[in-house]
Amino acid sequence: MKKKILTLLFLSAMTLVSCSEKAYFLPRPDNTNLSLWITQKVSQDDLKDLEFYPGMFGGDRYVDNLTIVKENDQTWYQLPQEHVIYEITAYPDYSSGGSFVTKIEITDPDYYVYDLNIKSSDEDIKSIMTTNGFEVFDNENIPTLILAASKKNIGFLFYKDKITISAEVTNKNNIIF
Repeated sequence: MKKKILTLLFLSAMTLVSCSEKAYFLPRPDNTNLSLWITQKVSQDDLKDLEFYPGMFGGDRYVDNLTIVKENDQTWYQLPQEHVIYEITAYPDYSSGGSFVTKIEITDPDYYVYDLNIKSSDEDIKSIMTTNGFEVFDNENIPTLILAASKKNIGFLFYKDKITISAEVTNKNNIIF
């Protein structure tokens, strides 16, 4: 019995170590105007100026602006064409708990990160992302994707009409949402 308990404790410790090895918290740059930042631990106070956007399993989504239409006991949520969506989940693993920003989608040209927005040129994206320590990849397979950049487990995708920033979240316990 004692051997089983020690084995369980060892396996639990290994799981925590392996999760923490994967966790990378990208420092927030000075040259962004986003309300939240990727891998940021989020409190309810951080969300007070954002609107909840329902429909996500395994986490929550918040947006900077949302149109809510109510009619005859029915409610519709409409995203404007230009928006910022923040996805909040556990991090670095879905079993880790907590509330962290694990994905950001930007379609509003007024929002920027590393001084880049959806109207930035390919050359500016390559230069700025490389300067900030990201590996940059040219795209040849997805027509709407311009460039991709990554650093550890954080990825940036620069499309013609949006930027997505995401942190890889593991699912070591195979949680089904």
